This record gives sequence, structure tokens and C-alpha cells, in this order.
Amino acid sequence: MNKKILNTTSDLLYLVKCVLNGNKADKNLINTELKNIYLIAKAHNLSAIVAYAFSDMDTQDFAPEEQKVISAFMDEKNKAKRNMVLFELERNALTDFFEEQGILYMLMKGALISKLYPKAFMRQMVDNDIWFDIAYGEKVIEWFKNREYNCKVEDTTIHYTFTKAPVLNFELHYAPLFAKFWNNTFHEYYKEKFENLIANHKEGCVLKFSDEDFFVYIFAHAYKHYSNRGTGLRTLVDIYLLNKEYSKKINMEYVNQQFEILGITEFANDIINLTHTIFQGNGNLNNKQKNILSFVSVSNAYGNSYSMELNKIKKVTNSSAKINIFVKIKYILKRIFPSVKNLDIKYKNEKKYKIPIIYICRFVRGFGRGLKELKSIIKIK
Repeated sequence: MNKKILNTTSDLLYLVKCVLNGNKADKNLINTELKNIYLIAKAHNLSAIVAYAFSDMDTQDFAPEEQKVISAFMDEKNKAKRNMVLFELERNALTDFFEEQGILYMLMKGALISKLYPKAFMRQMVDNDIWFDIAYGEKVIEWFKNREYNCKVEDTTIHYTFTKAPVLNFELHYAPLFAKFWNNTFHEYYKEKFENLIANHKEGCVLKFSDEDFFVYIFAHAYKHYSNRGTGLRTLVDIYLLNKEYSKKINMEYVNQQFEILGITEFANDIINLTHTIFQGNGNLNNKQKNILSFVSVSNAYGNSYSMELNKIKKVTNSSAKINIFVKIKYILKRIFPSVKNLDIKYKNEKKYKIPIIYICRFVRGFGRGLKELKSIIKIK
């Protein structure tokens, strides 16, 4: 991460820290331009919570241009309040429908995490994730269509997407929370979790994880994004508040056992320590924490192709070191010429003698359409 982005990110996190801990921010400790803080905050869905830092600050001495930026932060706060109301009204209508029809459902992630914030609408709502019983899929689709939602249903996904202007976006999950093709361990783990939840369900339509399982799920979900397209700074805020609220009252021995099963122990510990240092400690990060924060900072709220390519490079080349030109060349060659074992998986119906031909075709096809991707790989640092 370049120094300018690093300094801007540090100032942004300082403002968030003040809000989370109920402290008044000192404008003399802000060393970067407010417009740059605004751009990063908006990219990470943190503009509403940062607005509260300025609400508690004496802003009269800021320059006219900075006053405009502060006004933009306030607009984001008001927009977040409006969006929260719209989402809650529609979510309540949907859950009422589930109850009337006897459809099992579970509220997930944002709707629950937002309650951990000092004010719920500090966590900006962009979509709403809910698991439901797919046996009632047609009824649910009809309900959304009757309310004039656009419906997106794809066989390749594990959820339906329903959108309605200006802001409403519902993702209704109907399968285990993690696709088998992404991570079979996660898939089977949550498939069993849901089977047990349903089998042991006694009354009403709402399914709920135990506090321990909810804690584990938030980390599992964060890891999914972090290890793929990346995840943003708001995830760090979520996890800090989650750990602060739950860690002293849940069975952490059980939680750590589940982290081991899912293979995310190191990730969970790293993120917990990082968020504690940022939001509760002195902010002095070690090298590993700086690298994690750098990656999260450039990933934006929902990840991007840059972070995905970076993760692919590290995975394919088994490199945890700095990404230099030699690592990039190794990655490009492995992309064009994967191992025979990986070729067997992708081209399992092809005869062995065709493997050299496949390599040649991959090289020609990759060169023909991959120049833009090649340039993006070269730019990665």
C-alpha cells in the first residue's frame, strides 16, 4: 500500500475508533485531506459511522472545501438512516409472510451485527441476507414479484437475489451457506449444522445459531471473502464489536475447536489481534498486521479483482513473501501450464495423449485474450 493510502486509512480508523469508544476526535490528529478520507470511507461503507465523529467535533475552523466534505458525510449518515428504515419495514413484512406460511427462516449477518454498533444505522445496509426453506421457493418468488421486485434466480448460485429501487436488495439463501465448489469442508460443516437446527427445531419459524455458532459463522463468512476477492475495513469493525460483545460470555473452547475444524484458526486469531490493536490498543501494528491491513484496505467493502488476483498468486505459487517479478512469472506459467493432476480435474473426459495439445491451446487462447489480465498481474505489488 502506498504511503498516502496508508495514512488516509489510519486517519479513517482513528475516527471510527473514537466513535466506537465514545471519545471525541481531535482534528489536530487528522493528517490527511478529508476528501481522501471520505473516498475510502465510502468505498468501505464506513461513511455513516465516520459522520458521527464529525458530529461530535468542533468543525467551524475547517476550510470551506473541508466543510463540503463534512456535509457529504452527514448526507451519508442521513441516507443510512433512511435505508435502515426501508430495510426493516420490508424485512418485517417478509418475516411476517414466512410466519403466516410456516416457512422456516434465519436472519444472517448484517441484520444481527448492526445491533452491536452504538447506533444500528452506523452499519450501512446494502443488502439483507436471509436463509429460507427452498421447499417454498415458488411462493417466496411470487411474494417478491407481487411487491414489484426484480428477481434473479440462477442455478449456479446458492441464493436468490431480489432488488427494488432505490436501495432494497435481499439475498435469500436456500442451500448450506457455502458452496461445495468453493470449499467442501465449509459446505459439509454448515450442511450438517442446518440439518441439526431443523431436526431440533420445536416451535415457530425462526432458526437461530447458538451464540458460539453465530460467532464462528461470522469469522467463516469473513474468511470466505478475505481468501477470495478480499474484504473491507467494515469487516474489521464488525469483528471487533462481535469479539467485544461475545468473547467473554461464550464457550471459547468450543469456538476454537470449530475454528480448527474449518481450518481458520490462524485467520481468526490474526483478525482478532489486529482489530484489538486498532480499536482498543495503541495502534502500533507488527509487520504481519500491516500486511493484513494493507490487503483489506485495497479490497474495498466487497472485494475486487485486484485482491482476487493477489490471493490467486499466493495460492498458486505457495508464496507468503513479497510479490516480486519472479513470483509473478511463476504464477503466469502455472496458470498457462497447470499440473497434470489439475488438468485431469478440468479435462477429466479427455485422453492422456491430448494433454500436450491442451497445453498448446491454453497458451494460444491465453495469449489471445489475456493481455489485459497480464497487465493487471504485472501491476500487483
